[in-house]
Amino acid sequence: WLLATAVVLAAVWFMPRKFKVEAILALEPVRSPGPGYAVPSDAEVRAQLQLARLRVLRRDHLLATLRKVWPELVAQWGPAEAPREAESLRERITIATLPESRGRFSAVRVSFESRDPARAAALVNRLAADLAQEFDRITGTPSASSGHQQRNAAWARLAECEQALSDFDAEH
Repeated sequence: WLLATAVVLAAVWFMPRKFKVEAILALEPVRSPGPGYAVPSDAEVRAQLQLARLRVLRRDHLLATLRKVWPELVAQWGPAEAPREAESLRERITIATLPESRGRFSAVRVSFESRDPARAAALVNRLAADLAQEFDRITGTPSASSGHQQRNAAWARLAECEQALSDFDAEH
């Protein structure tokens, strides 16, 4: 029994250590630019976040980011193996919404595991900054005129639905 415990402890001691680094981006509610502006639905925000995620984790963008924050690692790769190595690193990067459920979310978690905590932190911070920048670029700042147009379109659709309902009631 003692020998088994010693073997397990030795195995744990010699295991390579991995560190998990996370960054959490809080999402603030969009401030209304004027009357009649509709706040985007949760599904719209999730779709925009997914698009931003895909752009940030695109192979060429990820390689450029790695060259900035972890040049020693990228220098070890040959030109032919760099895309494959970037793919293996991308598999260890997680970008998820919080809470991780189907309900409305309020934050985004970016995480990465590595044996080098300083490089992992630099990578996660860079990816989080790029994700926030890309998300802002995708969502843009809504204008008051677009809110006015959305409101008018919603009123027109409501009128169409009310007319269809009254037609249905008249027929039946």
